[in-house]
Amino acid sequence: MGFINSLEPRMRWLAFPGFFRSIAIIHFTLLIGLTIRPEVATNLIFDWEKIQAGEVWRLVSFLFLIFPSYVPLLGTVGAIVFAIFGLRIAFLVNDSLENAWGVFRTSLFFFAIIIGQLFANCVLGATGLPYQIAGGAYLELAAFFAFATLFPKHTFLLMLIIPVHVWILAAISGFLLLANSLSNPFLGVFVLFAFGPYLWWAFPLVIRNGRNQRKISKRRVEFQSKTKGGQATSFHKCKVCGATENTHPDLEFRVADNDEEICTDCLDK
Repeated sequence: MGFINSLEPRMRWLAFPGFFRSIAIIHFTLLIGLTIRPEVATNLIFDWEKIQAGEVWRLVSFLFLIFPSYVPLLGTVGAIVFAIFGLRIAFLVNDSLENAWGVFRTSLFFFAIIIGQLFANCVLGATGLPYQIAGGAYLELAAFFAFATLFPKHTFLLMLIIPVHVWILAAISGFLLLANSLSNPFLGVFVLFAFGPYLWWAFPLVIRNGRNQRKISKRRVEFQSKTKGGQATSFHKCKVCGATENTHPDLEFRVADNDEEICTDCLDK
């Protein structure tokens, strides 16, 4: 993050507020249009031979496609419902990521995913492999994974009835993606490059969170042993401002590398 912080003052022009919202609106519009003219998708998919022949718009247009082959199966009503729910979730993801990372980092994340997809498609195309991918679906999936990593306990209503934590939906999607990648090496190459920026960010975060939970568990055991002897009245205490879970029940606490706790308010500052 320190490296990204050093880039932001010099590259603010890369920050686009609502960037993923704009992409989602294009996805929504195109998906509705494909219910009427599904054959148009063949003119937008990434095709290396046709790009070399002059159809350079395919270098970008493939990013606007979301499962074009499924549109005829959904039907008009099904496609509209699917698109509306997808648009609402995309808006939620965009706003949540921008609130957590800031506009610059969020834009940089999506640029990295796009570049990864483009590079993967060019590699596959240059080797003569006739494999075509609707990149928009994987762009949204990468955004969904990032959202689930940052806000794992956010709840969606599955089928508008069943409450499900977003990390469960992300885990199922990740498992299916991994299974498909293992069975199809072409897709595996694409996924490796396309999701590389997400993996580069998420793996260290997951490891840090795991360490943090172990430290909290250790501190909880020590706290409980002291409580039995009447030596403690609060489990969490911020080293900076002195807040505890008793004085500020809405706060969350994190354990730093030096084993001292800091509340999220002070951590943000």
